[in-house]
Amino acid sequence: MGLNKLLTLFGGIALSQVFEPISVVKAEDAADDIEDDAAGEEDPVLVGGKENFDDLLLSTKYNLVEFYAPWCGHCKALNAPYKEAAATLKEKGADVKLIKVDATAETELADRFQVQGYPTLLWFVNGVNSEYEGPRTA
Repeated sequence: MGLNKLLTLFGGIALSQVFEPISVVKAEDAADDIEDDAAGEEDPVLVGGKENFDDLLLSTKYNLVEFYAPWCGHCKALNAPYKEAAATLKEKGADVKLIKVDATAETELADRFQVQGYPTLLWFVNGVNSEYEGPRTA
């Protein structure tokens, strides 16, 4: 079952309602989002690390995890739509959480899930992962 179909099951949420095409995210917008995070604005995307990762996965049935590198252009472009998706899912009360892991800082987690490129999206159901093979755009 694809991610779009799963999200549709959670209150009629489709990826096209959550994500904007990544290609339209401007570099300056991605930089603004990073600055917003640094300014202390609440980020609806949960931050995973070796201390909390397993607990995060088990706290919700469905989790989409992005392993990213801070310097990666594709990761920066994904930042705004990923954050928007997390906010929309939270607002709709969906049993889906979006998590991000800085794979350059959390190398043990990146190795554990054999992350070899950025961004790597993994879909977890009840703590069990499978590589997300869906589109990277809406």
